[in-house]
Amino acid sequence: MGQGPACELTVAHRVVHARAAPHAARSLVAGRPVPRRCATCTCAALTQNDTRVLVWHVSTSTHPTVQLVAKLRQSRPVQAIRWRHPQEGHEPVPLLVVTTWHHVAHVYAILPDEPMALRLWASIDAASDVRDISAGDAPDMTRVVALLYCDAGRLALALQHDLSLLALQEQRVLTGVATDTREAAERRATRRRQLEQYLAKGADLFLALMGDGSMVVYVLMNVDRGSPTLSQTFLSLKVPPCISTELTQPPLMLEFMPLAPLRHAPSSVLPTALIHGQTASGLRGMMAVSLALLLDGDPGGLFVQDTIMGPDIDEKPLRAHVQPFLRAEHRSDIVSLQVAHRGRTLLSFSRDGVLIWWELCANGQVALHSKHQMRLRDAFATCALGHSAKVAVLCPGALVVALLGEDGWAGTPNATMALHGMSAQRFELPAIEPDQVAAFECVPVQDAHRLYLVLRDGRLHTWSVHHQGEGAVQAEGWHTLSSSVEGVALVPHWHPGHRAALLAITQGGELQVWADESLTCTLSWPTHLTHVQWIRASAHGHIAVVHGHATAWSISIYDSQLADVCDPLVHRVSIHAQNRPQLAWTAMDQVGSVLAVSVDNRVDLMAQADSSWALLGQVLLEELGGSVISRVEWMDGHRLLVSSTCQLFLYDAKLRANDTWVDLLAVMIERSQMRTYYDPMHLSMCLQMGLHENVVASCTQIAAARTRHHWPPITWSWERAPLTDAPQTQPEWAEVQAQLAQGEAWSGPPGLEAEPLAHAMRAVQEVYSSPVDEAGRQCLAVWYASGGREVRWVWAHLSRDQATLHSKVAAAWETRLTWERVKATGIFGWMRERAVLVPLMEQVARAAFASGDDIDPVLSTLLYLALRKPTMVRSIWRRAIGHSDQGKMQAFLAHDFSSERWRIAAQKNAFALMSQRRFLFAAAFFLLGGALQDAVNVCVRQLDDMDLAIAVARVYEEDDHGPVFLRLVEQHVVPHALATGDRWLGAWALLVLDRPRDFVQMLTRPLRTLATNQEAPAPGWDWPDPCLLLVLEHCKATMPWLDAAWTREDETRYVLNTVYRLERLGTCFQLTQRATWWACPFCATGALRARPSRRRRPLSPRPLPRTVPRSARSWASGGHLRPRARQSWT
Repeated sequence: MGQGPACELTVAHRVVHARAAPHAARSLVAGRPVPRRCATCTCAALTQNDTRVLVWHVSTSTHPTVQLVAKLRQSRPVQAIRWRHPQEGHEPVPLLVVTTWHHVAHVYAILPDEPMALRLWASIDAASDVRDISAGDAPDMTRVVALLYCDAGRLALALQHDLSLLALQEQRVLTGVATDTREAAERRATRRRQLEQYLAKGADLFLALMGDGSMVVYVLMNVDRGSPTLSQTFLSLKVPPCISTELTQPPLMLEFMPLAPLRHAPSSVLPTALIHGQTASGLRGMMAVSLALLLDGDPGGLFVQDTIMGPDIDEKPLRAHVQPFLRAEHRSDIVSLQVAHRGRTLLSFSRDGVLIWWELCANGQVALHSKHQMRLRDAFATCALGHSAKVAVLCPGALVVALLGEDGWAGTPNATMALHGMSAQRFELPAIEPDQVAAFECVPVQDAHRLYLVLRDGRLHTWSVHHQGEGAVQAEGWHTLSSSVEGVALVPHWHPGHRAALLAITQGGELQVWADESLTCTLSWPTHLTHVQWIRASAHGHIAVVHGHATAWSISIYDSQLADVCDPLVHRVSIHAQNRPQLAWTAMDQVGSVLAVSVDNRVDLMAQADSSWALLGQVLLEELGGSVISRVEWMDGHRLLVSSTCQLFLYDAKLRANDTWVDLLAVMIERSQMRTYYDPMHLSMCLQMGLHENVVASCTQIAAARTRHHWPPITWSWERAPLTDAPQTQPEWAEVQAQLAQGEAWSGPPGLEAEPLAHAMRAVQEVYSSPVDEAGRQCLAVWYASGGREVRWVWAHLSRDQATLHSKVAAAWETRLTWERVKATGIFGWMRERAVLVPLMEQVARAAFASGDDIDPVLSTLLYLALRKPTMVRSIWRRAIGHSDQGKMQAFLAHDFSSERWRIAAQKNAFALMSQRRFLFAAAFFLLGGALQDAVNVCVRQLDDMDLAIAVARVYEEDDHGPVFLRLVEQHVVPHALATGDRWLGAWALLVLDRPRDFVQMLTRPLRTLATNQEAPAPGWDWPDPCLLLVLEHCKATMPWLDAAWTREDETRYVLNTVYRLERLGTCFQLTQRATWWACPFCATGALRARPSRRRRPLSPRPLPRTVPRSARSWASGGHLRPRARQSWT
């Protein structure tokens, strides 16, 4: 039916016209053919706000005709019409149910002697019937809220489901799986007979919902029988009040939906159908129905479903009337979610301007309850103001602050707009387009709240919102942050200080942190990001930025607590998604933050893993189908809220590990624990920090592990001492270290690698037994702990016992002397005296010619020329029999290179060799021509061998630190250290160059302050080793110039930052004060609090060391969030 001068009725593929009154058609229902042998169809229709129902008979023969056969007039306007659908396998009977606006149902049927006419057969008037049988006169008892009709077709599906459940319960009792009482068995048999009777007689059902929450049940039986005298309509029962209808707004439409039977029924109370309710104002509700209970008069057969928990219902469900049946829900796409009041209240905003205020309830079952609803058609941004139902809304040219659920605004009657259930204040604003808004949020400030409106042109407008009193909302004016911003985030409790902060990324890629009430920029750093789309921050100081476009996106995570010492970029991940990823942070006290990232129809959970970030789990929203996630938020700290289209999904954050559910908080606590004492990295850090009592206790327990299979806790000590005051080693330490080094079986904990632990124990023995100074022992600690692969040049350079260090590292080439092995020790860089390097260079040059199967005297030539020994060069070329260049080299080397002519010739040959890409040979010819600087440049730029360049320069020049060497350090070593983030190498270089301020800055400040890096760096590229603090401690005690290089405030800030980095590595140390150290106390505990009275605590081993990769843990990458509770609306 359609609106116009006439209405058209379409039958099959042909159109026939039926003239009707020129009213808007409201409903059209076509029934099935009367008998199957007749090619006719019955159609019924009603026009809007009409009391008539028009009925046609339509012939579907070759020449279709339409005949108006009845006008069913009612005393009230008609609300709905519905034809009856019979049970499967039964002949259809033309039966039309007409429901009027006062909730009275009239049943019309065709009589056998009048097949073309519908006659009134029965009427369902629950208000009159209840008034006749009710003992009270309360108006709610006789007021009908809604009337539901369920035909025999749908009712039969639910009845069959109930009968299957009853049969399954009886089978469980007969097989001994379950026990039952005699009374329960009789009650089950009675219910089964009653359901079988309804099913056999083809019952139709009417449910009348009354104002007091009770339910009146009517049954229409024997409709399928041929004789009308057998049809029965009777009031079956009246169920006591079972639901609340306090929010019900007419008209209320109810729909009965049977559920599919389950193969396995783990519970005895299961729903077999759902009743869905909806009003024209957008309120919706869901009731689960168990017909076996409901038709037996049990109120437990009806219970309100706030959440869809799956097929299981508690054996003793909650009383349904404690929760309202109808609640506000969105009917269009949700565009924003804002969580307030410690994560327990929610403000959602949809595209059609509807705002809904929700509260999280956790009484037995977790659910979101909608408390208030408001609609502003022109609104384009919303914000929750505190924990009360107070919201701010941006409309074209105005800011509206509304109190939901209040009819007046105390103290300011002239400034309010009083509406039913709402009071609002309006503030004029200049014209603002929706795409100009970068942020519209509120943060608490003392006893009030501050509302921020940030525009993309860099302007900021603030309002103060007080909880009570006159002038509840006061405008504070406009401010300017920057020329333009691409992303803005506000954090109510920013770390450190737990104060409100505003974070903004400018168009140039600079991230700025604005704190304090005066809005001053307290922190900033370049991010080098373009196409910034979204920014979110956590209370712990972590910042996540979405940047990219189309389907290529990236998530960059920054740690603002590192911004004072290094580049705060700690993680970056690329994502391929059709829609822009959404972000949400949750901060868990003492254990870190978790980031939720939406990727189309899934959510990735990311958490900090040591110094990096890793995937913690995934939420797969398979029920979304083709829909995508529009917003994500965290509620109540650990519950994940996801919106998709007009639906909300609430998840309890539990990770699946080995088919069991593990709470997210428990996982984060486990990840934040201290490393075990047998962890190699922890043992090495204790050694370098001078925690000798802990080192001795750890090594003793490791040695004792050979004879037992458990790891008892040890008593932890915070007492530090210099490495020169080390205790004596124990013989059993060497024995277990030898076993670990040889790979022998031992009863170590699962997942622990023996080789790194053997290196750590070797470092303990060598440091405790070597007669060297403090700096030398620090050097040996790292050298042996790394298995002879790393030497920190700073420590070796500062040591006064370099001869002993030389003898220690020389063990690396005892079996075979090669340039690669010598280069690994870095001895040509950190050895101060050139005289020690000359004989070592001779040994390397000699070994370079003799090693290998193929004779290649080029490297030997370079090294001998660096030693200024041309005679040895001629000698090795005489012995280079079979080399293709032997003849040429012998002829050329016969000349006198003290002459300028032949030096120039050698340099020309060097350039010719470079054109042939024989760079090592070219460097040798540059040395032959006396061009040391050119030879050094070739080693650095073409050979990419900084160590070779340093060795050549140190040996060739007669001074310990010659000009070419110093130029090499300044022009190549320092830039290389800045580009790679190697602070240890940079610190050595600046010590050599005698630049104390830059030396301190290299150790304590971001490397971008020394050299501007225009490219986006990799995460953690300049992460400072916490042990750099020990270098500063040593220099402060031995070098007076360090006091003038930085302030005490810088010292304290750097110490606290080192504490934070140690925590991230899982090694918590409290660095006690030395005589040469800071005057202010500092600590390195998990909570960043001083512990002056607690000097020791037991340290228990964890079941798995932190050095095991996160992917090896059962919940690292394969975990999925458990769908604890889902708020689903379609």
